[in-house]
Amino acid sequence: MKILHICLYSCFTEEMSYQDNELPNQNAADGHEVLIICDTYKFENARVVKTKLERKQLKEGPYLIRLPFKKHLPEKLTFHLRWMDGLYNEIAAFKPDVILYHGAIGIELLTVKRYLKMHPKVTLYVDSHEDFYNSATSFISKWILHWMLHRSFLKRALPYITKILPINISSIRFLRDFYGVPEDLLEFYPLGGKVPDDTEYGEKRARTRAALNINDNQILIVQSGKFEPRKKLAESLRAFAKVKGDNFQFRITGYFYPEVEEELNALIAADNRVQFLGWKTPDELGDILCAADLYSQPGTQSATMQMSIGMRCPVILDDEESHVPYIDGNGWLTGKNMTIEQAFADMAKNAENLDEMSRKSHAVALRLLDYKLLAARLYR
Repeated sequence: MKILHICLYSCFTEEMSYQDNELPNQNAADGHEVLIICDTYKFENARVVKTKLERKQLKEGPYLIRLPFKKHLPEKLTFHLRWMDGLYNEIAAFKPDVILYHGAIGIELLTVKRYLKMHPKVTLYVDSHEDFYNSATSFISKWILHWMLHRSFLKRALPYITKILPINISSIRFLRDFYGVPEDLLEFYPLGGKVPDDTEYGEKRARTRAALNINDNQILIVQSGKFEPRKKLAESLRAFAKVKGDNFQFRITGYFYPEVEEELNALIAADNRVQFLGWKTPDELGDILCAADLYSQPGTQSATMQMSIGMRCPVILDDEESHVPYIDGNGWLTGKNMTIEQAFADMAKNAENLDEMSRKSHAVALRLLDYKLLAARLYR
């Protein structure tokens, strides 16, 4: 089967652990021919940078093509609409059996619609990361960009779409209530995670805990991300400071934005149980999460949350609707009925429950997050 991933809004970056990396990789691992088409933006040191046009075979199996924006038009316009040069020709040359268009927005939905009109046997899925928390947050964004433009593009493409795959509950609500997508066209499709078997998990956990100098009697808490105020790392560290005992350890991976760097460095320096490990590759981060006894993410959403549950971590998450499906006796929701400080205190008081909570996270991962199962849903 030939599977095409169109990734125009994700700033596709090689060797990351985002959905637009892991899902094509799993498709390739399953024996399919996979093409990723994206734009010329990527992440570098936690910032979005422009990169060159390229065509290359990725070591994980998929082939990558980076296309330019439309020429002779303002780049601000083409950037927001992801108006590309040459997309139709690339689709036609590849002759896909399945297309997954990442993000239910953009004028190139009409290009894909045009191809489907000529090739009705092709299966088209559109996933959606849009929601009321991160999208349409200003008047211009809400009523001009999303209501007048993106909503219109999606509506025109709807007759050719097999399913729209929102990644969380708030995306379902956004698509249904704001874009007017029929509910029977929506199918929950969470961001996934790798789910190691018992042997792989045990080996990674033992090796990484030894490398981090964490003994069997210590409780390792991890928080990861590109940290700005909404990630609430400072709140986590203040809550952790009130947990007494050297058997509790806290490790941080990722990147500090300048507006929080001074505060976070001061909090880390004040507690010798806390260490900042810097930026880690996806494989390194996965090993650290296998070593962890708890993953803390009390702020805004991050794909590392799904990754952590795949690695069997109990979790502390923000109490918002998109996190609810991932909590089933395996963690704490903070913000409405429980503070971050109360969650840390309860964890410390009942640390003997973490092993059972880890097993429950594993069950959630097997049910919802395994990329092998998510990829298989595209083959129906």
